[in-house]
Amino acid sequence: MMNSRFVNAALGRIIGRGFEAYVLIPLFAALLLAFIWIGTVNLVANERLLVERTAVESSRELIEIYEAQMVRALSVIDQTLRIVKYGYSLKGQKIAIPDLSDKGLLPPALVFTISIANRDGEIVASNRKDELKSVIDEP
Repeated sequence: MMNSRFVNAALGRIIGRGFEAYVLIPLFAALLLAFIWIGTVNLVANERLLVERTAVESSRELIEIYEAQMVRALSVIDQTLRIVKYGYSLKGQKIAIPDLSDKGLLPPALVFTISIANRDGEIVASNRKDELKSVIDEP
């Protein structure tokens, strides 16, 4: 029984001191800091997820834009090759690439160069005047 009173008295003093300012204020400050840190970590995690999703969406959009540009470029190249092939089948080596270009059937020379070379690597027709005379040494 005496032990019980001693324990109750000691416990009462500890609890009494727990409500004093020098114990309660640091405890409250520590709890407040813990809540602030938990909130900050949670906010940073949410912002990171948002940024990652935005980056993925932006990357997808860029990929779709590049894909569309590549499809258009390949389509223009394919169309140009078909026109040159058709002109070559009609006129042979006498095909006039500048005439095709003047009629608007070929893309501008600034876009890409169109040249026809014979078996010896000599250019027989081109849409550029300053083009190489031979492609024998070209890769």
